[in-house]
Amino acid sequence: MAETERRKLTQEELDKIFPIRIEKNICSKCGKEYDQPALVTQFCVIIAKACPDCVNKYDIAEKSKEKYRKESNKAEWLEAIGVKEEHEKATLDNYKPGTESQKEALSACKLIDSGNILKLVLLGSNGVGKTHLASALVKKHNGLLITAYEMFATYRGCFSSKAKESELDVIKKFSTLPLLAIDEFGRTKGSEAEDNFLSAIIDNRHANNL
Repeated sequence: MAETERRKLTQEELDKIFPIRIEKNICSKCGKEYDQPALVTQFCVIIAKACPDCVNKYDIAEKSKEKYRKESNKAEWLEAIGVKEEHEKATLDNYKPGTESQKEALSACKLIDSGNILKLVLLGSNGVGKTHLASALVKKHNGLLITAYEMFATYRGCFSSKAKESELDVIKKFSTLPLLAIDEFGRTKGSEAEDNFLSAIIDNRHANNL
């Protein structure tokens, strides 16, 4: 059986199927009279209740609300993953290495990104871009960037009378993140218990190929 040929309907044919007529209408929003194109179907006449100006204002307001919602959600997400405003736009692509060691660091981070290596220690003085690289990876993999001080403070909080998480809960949380970046490591001297806490997390992540 031959296939039925398909073609686009002409405007004249469309007008016959969906006739449009112009009616005078009063805008329910501003009360202004305007010419309203009405679509006539076999079931009903479809008309809008607002004039084009009010519709445009509504669309602009809705787009503004949607933009605000997206920005609010993004801000909440960045806060949740520990990325500060300074590095909210950080990516591996916009990192500009100025030295050979910075180029090596970028190459190593790309290996982390691709999953070819699973553990990395970045060493360097302030301002060389360690946090930029960590932020870029954490955002891409929805992980967590946290300072060593904050991490140990979270651990110590487990033993408070008002603690909502147990020691095991906190260890599990840090052990199962898709990617964990610990910043400013070595600036604080952890206790033996804190060292054991960190060791447990590293061991768990190693065992789970994280």
